[in-house]
Amino acid sequence: MNTSLITVLAANEPGRIIGFDAQLLWDLGMQLFNTFLIVILLYYILHKPVTAMLEKRKQGIAKNIDDAKAAKADVKDTDESIEVKGNGTVLDMVIPIISLIIFAVLAMLYLGGYWGDDEKYHTLGAAFGNTDSSQSLVLSSFGALVVAFLMMVPRKLLSLKEYMDGVLRGVQAMIPANMILTFAWTISGVTRDLLQAPE
Repeated sequence: MNTSLITVLAANEPGRIIGFDAQLLWDLGMQLFNTFLIVILLYYILHKPVTAMLEKRKQGIAKNIDDAKAAKADVKDTDESIEVKGNGTVLDMVIPIISLIIFAVLAMLYLGGYWGDDEKYHTLGAAFGNTDSSQSLVLSSFGALVVAFLMMVPRKLLSLKEYMDGVLRGVQAMIPANMILTFAWTISGVTRDLLQAPE
């Protein structure tokens, strides 16, 4: 007989690796029983709460999907309700955009002190470095809206209500970009003022 097998099977041999005796079988049986008992207890204790939680989560996901589908349908209805008019020209689009750029540059120069009393800001670089970009964007956007109003409403391309609806839709479309700018300005203020980062 193989000596290693004898060593494994020997119950009373000193230095044995494992012995298949009654004690080992009893320990294995008790461990299996305890494991089975824990599984049964956990099943009865946790099954109903976990199942209820998963069902609630499933219903919440289904509700979110339904809400998203309803919102998508509303957006589609809104887009379809926009009346497309064919009496506009390319200049009706280009001129407000160009005016936005011009007003932005002029507002940044004005707020940066280019036309102010302090001569150290009378250069383009110094004025742009000293400007307040958030205020200049607000002023330039307002100027571009005035230009668009003067181009559209007096020529009867849009009624006042249609123009204001377009402004509202434009504001809604720009909310994500405005949030990004707001967060960027917040981070720059924190790093400059609180963390004392060099400018």
